[in-house]
Amino acid sequence: VWVPPEDPSALADGIRELHANRARLRQLGRDGRAWVTQHRGRQQMADRFVEYIMNIDGEPAVSPPVPVREA
Repeated sequence: VWVPPEDPSALADGIRELHANRARLRQLGRDGRAWVTQHRGRQQMADRFVEYIMNIDGEPAVSPPVPVREA
């Protein structure tokens, strides 16, 4: 369901349309889950989230040095 930005009336119409057509709603849910499963694995999403958090102040994050264990 596509609605133009800043158009609450169109958004409400889209929600009503999905509410009235439960089969379409379920199909959209299945299709969405399949796309996410195929294109966005858990690790990839976790990595993107960490990257977002690390850059939240607008500055690229610098990873802290990793200590080397001595044998």
